[in-house]
Amino acid sequence: MKSKLVKDIGKAALAFAMLPWTMVQADVTPDQLDFRRQASQRMIFDANQEIPLAGFQPSKVVGLDLMHPLVGTPVGDAKHEIQEGKLKISAQSASLADRWIGGFNPLASYDVAVDQFNGSGEVGVLFRDAKEDNRLGASLVVEAGVCSAIRWVLIKDGKQVVSEDYPLQDAVKPVFPLRLRVQMLAVGANLFLETNGQSHLIAYPDFAEHFELRKKSLMQRFEFCLHSKLAVGSSVVIHEAKAALSPGCGQADIRAITKPDGEPLIEDDRLWFTMTVRGRALPHPMQGVFSMNPSVFDL
Repeated sequence: MKSKLVKDIGKAALAFAMLPWTMVQADVTPDQLDFRRQASQRMIFDANQEIPLAGFQPSKVVGLDLMHPLVGTPVGDAKHEIQEGKLKISAQSASLADRWIGGFNPLASYDVAVDQFNGSGEVGVLFRDAKEDNRLGASLVVEAGVCSAIRWVLIKDGKQVVSEDYPLQDAVKPVFPLRLRVQMLAVGANLFLETNGQSHLIAYPDFAEHFELRKKSLMQRFEFCLHSKLAVGSSVVIHEAKAALSPGCGQADIRAITKPDGEPLIEDDRLWFTMTVRGRALPHPMQGVFSMNPSVFDL
Protein backbone atom coordinates (compact mmCIF):
# COMPACT_ATOMS: atom_id res chain seq x y z
CA MET A 1 0.00 0.00 0.00
CA LYS A 2 2.80 2.38 0.95
CA SER A 3 4.82 1.63 -2.21
CA LYS A 4 1.75 2.23 -4.37
CA LEU A 5 1.17 5.65 -2.71
CA VAL A 6 4.78 6.62 -3.33
CA LYS A 7 4.52 5.59 -6.98
CA ASP A 8 1.30 7.61 -7.43
CA ILE A 9 2.94 10.73 -5.92
CA GLY A 10 5.96 10.26 -8.13
CA LYS A 11 3.79 9.96 -11.25
CA ALA A 12 1.86 13.11 -10.30
CA ALA A 13 5.08 15.07 -9.77
CA LEU A 14 6.47 13.89 -13.10
CA ALA A 15 3.28 14.80 -14.89
CA PHE A 16 3.32 18.30 -13.34
CA ALA A 17 6.96 18.78 -14.34
CA MET A 18 6.12 17.88 -17.94
CA LEU A 19 3.33 20.48 -18.18
CA PRO A 20 4.05 23.47 -20.47
CA TRP A 21 5.43 26.45 -18.45
CA THR A 22 2.67 28.69 -19.77
CA MET A 23 0.08 26.53 -18.02
CA VAL A 24 1.55 27.10 -14.55
CA GLN A 25 2.47 30.78 -14.83
CA ALA A 26 0.80 33.21 -12.37
CA ASP A 27 -2.40 34.85 -13.51
CA VAL A 28 -1.01 38.29 -12.53
CA THR A 29 2.30 39.53 -13.91
CA PRO A 30 4.49 42.03 -11.99
CA ASP A 31 3.45 44.93 -14.19
CA GLN A 32 -0.18 44.24 -13.27
CA LEU A 33 0.35 44.45 -9.51
CA ASP A 34 -1.58 47.22 -7.79
CA PHE A 35 -0.01 48.43 -4.52
CA ARG A 36 -2.12 50.30 -1.99
CA ARG A 37 -0.94 51.87 1.25
CA GLN A 38 -2.65 50.25 4.22
CA ALA A 39 -1.45 52.47 7.09
CA SER A 40 0.84 55.33 8.07
CA GLN A 41 2.14 56.82 11.27
CA ARG A 42 4.07 59.92 12.22
CA MET A 43 5.19 60.21 15.80
CA ILE A 44 4.59 63.69 17.24
CA PHE A 45 5.63 63.66 20.90
CA ASP A 46 3.84 60.33 21.35
CA ALA A 47 3.69 59.57 25.06
CA ASN A 48 3.74 55.81 24.46
CA GLN A 49 7.09 56.14 22.67
CA GLU A 50 8.82 58.26 25.34
CA ILE A 51 11.63 57.24 27.65
CA PRO A 52 10.75 59.03 30.93
CA LEU A 53 13.56 60.81 32.75
CA ALA A 54 11.86 62.75 35.54
CA GLY A 55 8.34 63.69 36.45
CA PHE A 56 6.06 65.53 38.81
CA GLN A 57 2.71 63.83 39.28
CA PRO A 58 0.93 65.68 42.12
CA SER A 59 -1.40 62.76 42.84
CA LYS A 60 1.64 60.57 43.58
CA VAL A 61 3.55 63.02 45.76
CA VAL A 62 4.05 62.22 49.43
CA GLY A 63 5.73 65.20 51.06
CA LEU A 64 5.84 67.95 48.44
CA ASP A 65 8.73 69.91 49.94
CA LEU A 66 10.73 66.72 50.43
CA MET A 67 10.26 65.24 46.96
CA HIS A 68 10.22 68.53 45.01
CA PRO A 69 11.76 71.25 47.20
CA LEU A 70 11.82 74.96 46.48
CA VAL A 71 15.17 76.13 45.09
CA GLY A 72 16.80 79.52 44.75
CA THR A 73 15.33 82.45 46.61
CA PRO A 74 11.50 82.51 46.63
CA VAL A 75 9.77 85.89 46.65
CA GLY A 76 6.44 86.61 48.30
CA ASP A 77 4.04 84.27 50.06
CA ALA A 78 3.00 81.80 47.35
CA LYS A 79 1.02 78.89 48.75
CA HIS A 80 1.61 75.43 47.24
CA GLU A 81 -0.98 72.76 47.94
CA ILE A 82 -2.12 69.54 46.28
CA GLN A 83 -5.86 69.44 45.66
CA GLU A 84 -7.71 66.67 43.81
CA GLY A 85 -4.46 65.28 42.45
CA LYS A 86 -3.21 68.62 41.10
CA LEU A 87 -0.83 71.30 42.33
CA LYS A 88 -2.41 74.67 43.06
CA ILE A 89 -0.15 77.69 43.53
CA SER A 90 -1.81 80.84 44.82
CA ALA A 91 -0.51 84.20 46.01
CA GLN A 92 -2.00 87.04 48.03
CA SER A 93 0.97 89.23 47.11
CA ALA A 94 3.33 89.26 44.14
CA SER A 95 5.38 86.05 44.29
CA LEU A 96 8.04 84.03 42.50
CA ALA A 97 8.93 80.39 43.19
CA ASP A 98 10.98 77.67 41.51
CA ARG A 99 10.45 74.05 42.50
CA TRP A 100 12.94 71.27 41.70
CA ILE A 101 11.58 68.51 39.44
CA GLY A 102 14.62 66.51 38.33
CA GLY A 103 17.92 66.39 36.50
CA PHE A 104 18.75 67.95 33.14
CA ASN A 105 19.47 66.48 29.73
CA PRO A 106 20.22 68.89 26.84
CA LEU A 107 18.43 66.63 24.33
CA ALA A 108 15.23 65.91 26.26
CA SER A 109 11.74 67.36 25.98
CA TYR A 110 10.18 69.10 29.00
CA ASP A 111 6.44 69.58 29.54
CA VAL A 112 4.29 71.54 31.95
CA ALA A 113 0.55 70.87 31.75
CA VAL A 114 -1.50 73.80 33.08
CA ASP A 115 -5.18 73.17 33.73
CA GLN A 116 -6.20 76.64 34.88
CA PHE A 117 -4.79 80.13 35.48
CA ASN A 118 -6.67 82.86 37.30
CA GLY A 119 -5.25 86.37 37.24
CA SER A 120 -1.90 87.31 35.71
CA GLY A 121 1.67 86.06 35.78
CA GLU A 122 3.67 83.25 34.23
CA VAL A 123 4.29 79.55 34.66
CA GLY A 124 6.71 77.27 32.89
CA VAL A 125 10.02 75.46 32.71
CA LEU A 126 13.30 76.64 34.23
CA PHE A 127 16.77 75.15 33.74
CA ARG A 128 18.91 76.31 36.61
CA ASP A 129 22.65 76.05 37.28
CA ALA A 130 22.97 74.69 40.82
CA LYS A 131 26.41 76.30 41.35
CA GLU A 132 26.40 79.58 39.43
CA ASP A 133 23.76 82.23 38.69
CA ASN A 134 22.96 80.85 35.23
CA ARG A 135 19.43 80.13 34.06
CA LEU A 136 17.35 79.71 30.97
CA GLY A 137 13.73 78.84 30.54
CA ALA A 138 10.36 79.34 28.91
CA SER A 139 7.05 80.39 30.45
CA LEU A 140 3.44 80.94 29.47
CA VAL A 141 2.63 84.63 29.88
CA VAL A 142 -0.90 85.13 31.19
CA GLU A 143 -2.81 88.40 31.45
CA ALA A 144 -6.20 88.40 33.19
CA GLY A 145 -6.57 84.67 32.66
CA VAL A 146 -5.65 84.77 28.96
CA CYS A 147 -2.41 83.24 27.67
CA SER A 148 -0.87 85.77 25.28
CA ALA A 149 2.73 84.69 24.66
CA ILE A 150 5.64 82.39 25.48
CA ARG A 151 8.52 84.16 27.21
CA TRP A 152 12.11 82.98 26.75
CA VAL A 153 14.63 84.25 29.30
CA LEU A 154 18.37 83.63 29.65
CA ILE A 155 20.48 84.79 32.60
CA LYS A 156 24.26 84.42 32.56
CA ASP A 157 26.48 85.21 35.54
CA GLY A 158 23.56 86.96 37.23
CA LYS A 159 22.79 89.24 34.26
CA GLN A 160 19.75 88.93 32.06
CA VAL A 161 21.11 88.74 28.51
CA VAL A 162 17.95 87.55 26.72
CA SER A 163 14.27 88.22 27.37
CA GLU A 164 11.98 87.63 24.41
CA ASP A 165 8.20 87.35 24.23
CA TYR A 166 6.76 85.32 21.35
CA PRO A 167 3.10 86.32 20.86
CA LEU A 168 0.59 83.60 20.10
CA GLN A 169 -1.20 83.79 16.76
CA ASP A 170 -5.00 83.75 16.61
CA ALA A 171 -4.92 80.32 14.94
CA VAL A 172 -3.39 78.77 18.07
CA LYS A 173 -6.49 79.44 20.22
CA PRO A 174 -4.73 79.24 23.62
CA VAL A 175 -7.62 78.14 25.85
CA PHE A 176 -6.82 76.29 29.07
CA PRO A 177 -5.94 73.50 29.66
CA LEU A 178 -2.62 74.11 27.88
CA ARG A 179 0.67 72.26 27.70
CA LEU A 180 3.97 74.12 27.33
CA ARG A 181 6.65 71.95 25.75
CA VAL A 182 10.33 72.83 25.53
CA GLN A 183 12.23 70.53 23.20
CA MET A 184 15.90 71.02 24.01
CA LEU A 185 18.35 70.65 21.12
CA ALA A 186 21.73 71.11 22.87
CA VAL A 187 22.37 74.43 21.06
CA GLY A 188 18.83 75.79 21.11
CA ALA A 189 15.23 74.89 21.84
CA ASN A 190 11.90 74.48 20.12
CA LEU A 191 9.00 76.03 22.05
CA PHE A 192 5.64 74.37 21.54
CA LEU A 193 2.17 75.06 22.85
CA GLU A 194 -0.21 72.13 22.85
CA THR A 195 -3.89 73.06 22.84
CA ASN A 196 -6.88 70.87 22.04
CA GLY A 197 -4.49 67.98 21.44
CA GLN A 198 -2.50 69.77 18.73
CA SER A 199 1.10 70.99 19.04
CA HIS A 200 1.99 74.42 17.66
CA LEU A 201 5.60 75.48 17.15
CA ILE A 202 5.80 79.02 18.52
CA ALA A 203 9.54 79.82 18.44
CA TYR A 204 13.00 78.27 18.22
CA PRO A 205 15.56 80.37 20.13
CA ASP A 206 19.28 79.52 20.19
CA PHE A 207 21.58 79.81 23.19
CA ALA A 208 24.90 78.30 22.02
CA GLU A 209 26.69 81.65 22.17
CA HIS A 210 25.94 81.85 25.90
CA PHE A 211 25.98 78.23 27.14
CA GLU A 212 27.70 75.14 25.76
CA LEU A 213 25.39 72.59 27.32
CA ARG A 214 27.03 69.72 25.46
CA LYS A 215 29.91 69.98 27.94
CA LYS A 216 29.34 67.41 30.67
CA SER A 217 30.91 69.66 33.30
CA LEU A 218 28.22 72.28 32.67
CA MET A 219 25.35 69.97 31.76
CA GLN A 220 25.59 68.09 35.04
CA ARG A 221 25.23 71.29 37.07
CA PHE A 222 21.85 72.18 35.58
CA GLU A 223 18.52 71.00 36.97
CA PHE A 224 14.94 70.98 35.72
CA CYS A 225 12.52 73.15 37.72
CA LEU A 226 8.90 74.28 37.67
CA HIS A 227 8.78 78.07 37.51
CA SER A 228 5.90 80.28 38.63
CA LYS A 229 5.54 84.05 38.94
CA LEU A 230 2.16 85.31 40.12
CA ALA A 231 0.62 88.75 40.43
CA VAL A 232 -1.44 89.77 43.47
CA GLY A 233 -4.44 87.47 43.99
CA SER A 234 -3.51 85.11 41.15
CA SER A 235 -3.43 81.32 41.09
CA VAL A 236 -2.46 78.49 38.77
CA VAL A 237 -3.40 74.78 38.71
CA ILE A 238 -0.80 72.37 37.33
CA HIS A 239 -1.64 68.85 36.19
CA GLU A 240 1.92 67.56 35.71
CA ALA A 241 5.48 68.37 34.74
CA LYS A 242 7.83 65.89 33.11
CA ALA A 243 11.10 65.33 31.25
CA ALA A 244 11.50 62.60 28.65
CA LEU A 245 13.48 61.49 25.65
CA SER A 246 10.85 61.86 22.97
CA PRO A 247 10.52 61.05 19.26
CA GLY A 248 9.66 64.72 18.80
CA CYS A 249 8.31 65.59 15.38
CA GLY A 250 11.32 65.96 13.09
CA GLN A 251 12.58 62.53 12.04
CA ALA A 252 13.83 61.87 8.51
CA ASP A 253 16.34 59.87 6.44
CA ILE A 254 15.64 56.53 8.10
CA ARG A 255 18.28 53.92 7.26
CA ALA A 256 18.69 50.38 8.55
CA ILE A 257 22.05 49.58 10.12
CA THR A 258 23.55 46.76 8.08
CA LYS A 259 26.35 44.20 8.31
CA PRO A 260 29.24 44.31 5.78
CA ASP A 261 27.31 42.02 3.43
CA GLY A 262 24.28 44.33 3.45
CA GLU A 263 22.12 42.22 5.77
CA PRO A 264 20.09 44.33 8.25
CA LEU A 265 21.32 44.20 11.82
CA ILE A 266 18.78 42.42 14.03
CA GLU A 267 19.60 41.80 17.69
CA ASP A 268 17.21 40.65 20.42
CA ASP A 269 14.48 40.41 17.74
CA ARG A 270 14.82 44.14 17.11
CA LEU A 271 15.77 45.95 13.93
CA TRP A 272 18.37 48.69 14.43
CA PHE A 273 18.43 51.84 12.33
CA THR A 274 19.51 55.48 12.26
CA MET A 275 17.66 58.64 11.36
CA THR A 276 18.14 62.39 11.39
CA VAL A 277 16.41 63.69 14.49
CA ARG A 278 17.20 67.39 14.69
CA GLY A 279 18.95 69.58 12.19
CA ARG A 280 18.22 73.24 13.04
CA ALA A 281 20.09 74.36 9.88
CA LEU A 282 23.37 72.96 11.19
CA PRO A 283 25.90 71.76 8.60
CA HIS A 284 25.89 68.33 10.25
CA PRO A 285 22.38 67.37 11.46
CA MET A 286 22.26 65.16 14.52
CA GLN A 287 21.84 61.42 14.01
CA GLY A 288 19.96 59.18 16.40
CA VAL A 289 20.20 55.39 16.80
CA PHE A 290 16.93 53.53 17.34
CA SER A 291 15.64 49.98 17.54
CA MET A 292 12.23 48.59 16.71
CA ASN A 293 10.31 45.35 17.05
CA PRO A 294 8.99 45.18 13.47
CA SER A 295 6.04 42.94 14.37
CA VAL A 296 4.35 45.47 16.67
CA PHE A 297 6.08 48.75 15.77
CA ASP A 298 7.50 49.00 19.29
CA LEU A 299 10.06 51.80 18.87
